[in-house]
Amino acid sequence: MAGRFISKSLGEKLAVVLLWVAAVVATVFVYGIDPYARHTFLPCLFYESTGYYCPGCGGTRGVHFLLHFDILNALRYNLFLPLTLSVATYALVARTVQVFFGKTLFVWRPDGRLILALAIVLVLYWILRNLPFEPFIYLAPPHIH
Repeated sequence: MAGRFISKSLGEKLAVVLLWVAAVVATVFVYGIDPYARHTFLPCLFYESTGYYCPGCGGTRGVHFLLHFDILNALRYNLFLPLTLSVATYALVARTVQVFFGKTLFVWRPDGRLILALAIVLVLYWILRNLPFEPFIYLAPPHIH
C-alpha cells in the first residue's frame, strides 16, 4: 500500500519525469548507433515471424536519420514517422505542462470519422508497403543485410 503515501500529483510528476528520462535515453541511444549494422536494433517480431513489414518497421532507423537531419532517409524508412513523433512529442509536452504547471495546452479531439480514416490509411500503408512491385516497393524500408 505504498501508493497511499505518495500523493497523486507526486506520482504523476514521477511518471512524467520517468517518461522524459526514457525519451532522452532512447534518443541518445538511437542517435549514436550505426543504422546499417545488422544486429544494432531490436528486430520487429511481426517481420521476423511473417516476413512482412508492419506499419512501424523502419521506425527506429527513421528516428536515427531524423536526429541526424537526414529527412529523406527517415521518410524512406517510415512515412508515418513524422506524424507519429509529432503527436507523441506534443502529448508528452502537454502532459508535462499540465502536471508541473497546472496549465492545459490545446487538446485536439478528432471525431470518429477522422480516426476511422487514419486507421484505414494506416492499414492501406501496411498492405501496400508489402506489395513486391513498383511503385509500392518504395514504401518498404530499405532492406539491411
